[in-house]
Amino acid sequence: MTLKTIIIDDEPLAHKVVLNYAKELTQLKIVGEFYNPVQAIEFMSKEKIDLCLLDINMPKLNGIEFLQTLVEPPLVIITSAYEEYALQGYEFDVCDYLVKPFDLKRFIKAINKACLRRPLLQRSNSTIQISSAKDEETILLKGDKKVHKVLLDDLLYIESYGSYLKYHLVNELIIGLGKMHSIENALPDNSFVRIHKSYLVNLKKIKAVTKSEVLILNKQLPIGNLYKNNFQRLFNAL
Repeated sequence: MTLKTIIIDDEPLAHKVVLNYAKELTQLKIVGEFYNPVQAIEFMSKEKIDLCLLDINMPKLNGIEFLQTLVEPPLVIITSAYEEYALQGYEFDVCDYLVKPFDLKRFIKAINKACLRRPLLQRSNSTIQISSAKDEETILLKGDKKVHKVLLDDLLYIESYGSYLKYHLVNELIIGLGKMHSIENALPDNSFVRIHKSYLVNLKKIKAVTKSEVLILNKQLPIGNLYKNNFQRLFNAL
């Protein structure tokens, strides 16, 4: 398995360190080096990559803002001198967070995590299919060793659970391999919205909203700070 990898970091020394480490690993193929995320966005619009080694504190567009622009993000390992961004990074389901300076042993551990995640990413991307028939939208979900045909209107919310997704339906729970960003990109954004790193909800099924939670049936789900503004905008537009 070889991961087509790009480096995004505004420090030349950081590029040099990663390139030296990458020479020791057959799993990595560095296909691009960028000193700001804007350059990387243009490259990624033309080339499919598997892994991004991403700094956080950069001018113009920082690493977190860059992640927010991606529709189908690759695997991501954050490389930063600032530990305080770790929580924000993991809200984007990054593979690992490396605090500079990191040694080769720690770098290899992070790459191994990415290699383990790649097959799950590929499988989850192939399990989602939405179709319309007789004015009813349905989605095909792979879970519990079956392929389930589900009405979107029956899908209450989706919960991330490690490498799995829990699909909470009106009268059923389906559990299958998957990544939250894959199902988020597949679902219509005028009906479904991410409210937290671990929750994506059907706007039509929300019974009540507070500053920090939504209520669906009898379940209270938290609203994450990163998702609050977008959620409020879409909810108020209903």
